[in-house]
Amino acid sequence: AAVWVVIYNADLITNALTAVLGRFSKIRPSLKTAIAYPLNSRLRTGLTLAMLALVIFTLIVMSSLTSSFNTVLEDIDSVTGSWDIVATVSYNNPIEDIEADLPELLGAEAGNINAVGGYTTLPIEARQIGAEEQEWKSYTVRGATADYLEATGHGFAITAEDYGDGKEGIWKALREDPTLGVIDSIGVPARGGGGFIIGGPQFKMEGFFIEDDEMPATEIEIREPRSGAVAKVTIIAVLDLVADQFGVIMFDKATLDGISPDPLPLTTYRFRLGEGVDAGVSAESLEAAFLANGLETQVLADELEEDRQANVALNNLLQGFMASGLLVGIAALGVISLRSVVERRQQIGVLRAIGYRRSMVLASFLMESSFIALLGIFLGVGLGTLLAFNLVTFIGEQIPGLRFSMPWFQIGLIVTLAYLFSLLTTFLPARQASRIYPAQALRYE
Repeated sequence: AAVWVVIYNADLITNALTAVLGRFSKIRPSLKTAIAYPLNSRLRTGLTLAMLALVIFTLIVMSSLTSSFNTVLEDIDSVTGSWDIVATVSYNNPIEDIEADLPELLGAEAGNINAVGGYTTLPIEARQIGAEEQEWKSYTVRGATADYLEATGHGFAITAEDYGDGKEGIWKALREDPTLGVIDSIGVPARGGGGFIIGGPQFKMEGFFIEDDEMPATEIEIREPRSGAVAKVTIIAVLDLVADQFGVIMFDKATLDGISPDPLPLTTYRFRLGEGVDAGVSAESLEAAFLANGLETQVLADELEEDRQANVALNNLLQGFMASGLLVGIAALGVISLRSVVERRQQIGVLRAIGYRRSMVLASFLMESSFIALLGIFLGVGLGTLLAFNLVTFIGEQIPGLRFSMPWFQIGLIVTLAYLFSLLTTFLPARQASRIYPAQALRYE
């Protein structure tokens, strides 16, 4: 729509360019012919313009969204809950009491650890009490220790009333009452549908949406698939969309122990380090200290950086394919220019006969190409930036820390290369046109 609005109101652009550049006597004749010919074939010019604008529009939106979502990962504490290291052990070789073992196995290095928390993960079936859908659906639960519930810093997208102030009040409520729990955002529907997840958890809450400002405390039942034991849990909050607890319901481990037919040891630990402590060194020390238990550690900041780099690499790959399409589209300008030389051979001869010099003919073709290329670039950049800004603003209402970011250097590079390549593909046909002799062109049929 923007392309057709511009094309069928291009006379305004022509008048503006003439008013600005028309004062230069050497440019004005070439400028008038450069703009007149594209506007004489508005359909063809519009299609060419739309092709260029659409590709650049897509590149701008992709670049901006990737850059904006990377800003979320910069707030590491919001994603990780202020933990620095995550460690896992085998279910068959657990650690009996990690807090008691740390001073003995780490020695002085144990003082670098400010907090330790653990949890165990179990696949279960769930359904919401009083909901229309009463079929048991698969989900995952995590039973956490009181130390974890006290130290974690994960925030919440929405919470129920009467459970304290802020995230500290919610986590305190979970410590004091093992029948209370929180669910991640995957388990809560969105008003827009929220798409679908292949192979993901099936259970969904009912009665509220992730976009709501608050939620009712909602009772659900969880069932252990092997024993069939059932426990009731009241969901009082939904974790932030950026939290790295995906597809889980979390509550005190005592509830999970009550429905499991077997003892459930802790299989995952998280560690918070002191200010200035090297997380990589501490992770290696933990692995060495608990080598007998097969403890494996991961620095959460490094894990986030790997995820960010993977997203950037995928985006760059997609941008590469789009850039290839952009080059092909710009090459079409050269084909159009070559065809224009043939179609306008007699017109070029007339222009040469009435006094146009070779340089003026060359400039006319280059200006014509620039007119189309720059219009397409400006439309693509302008509309792409507007859409990306609106999308980030809308999504940012649900994702804390998400802010609009535009990689101006990358966009400037794309725009500059696109324009220079458009001039390059037009230069050879334009030079060919400028070398046509008037007498030879006027005899051409």
